[in-house]
Amino acid sequence: MRNPEPLLYYKWYWRDHRASRNVQRLSSLERGLHRELLDAQWEHGFIPDDVEKLAGICDCPVEVMRDAWPNIRRCYEPCESDPAKLINLRMERERERSDAKRAKLAKAGLRGIIARIRRENAKYPSANAEPPKTPFAEVVSEAPPWVTNG
Repeated sequence: MRNPEPLLYYKWYWRDHRASRNVQRLSSLERGLHRELLDAQWEHGFIPDDVEKLAGICDCPVEVMRDAWPNIRRCYEPCESDPAKLINLRMERERERSDAKRAKLAKAGLRGIIARIRRENAKYPSANAEPPKTPFAEVVSEAPPWVTNG
């Protein structure tokens, strides 16, 4: 499951980008459009396989996108779940790494909170102390889905 909100940034490997044969074949205009589409994929998880929608994403005339799209299209693959959606495989790998790291950090944060509560409870025992009303399993189940599914 995807994070509800994408991170506001992603790693950019400029050397790998420039080394890509598909990118090397793009004109400077096409490279700019491609970067806009990569940003859109990061935000939405895919780009549509529709020239008019792509022109809207890139804020360019449809004719410009129609001319550039055959070359840019080589940088994208259809989604397995929906061929009308396209993804750049490298961008998708970066998203998966980012999501895994976020989930790992979120789980570590939850464990830290629970450990701190237990330490505080141990410091100040009370004669009428009750066990915590929210056991660990409930805390985890209340976490966002992307935290528990990683």
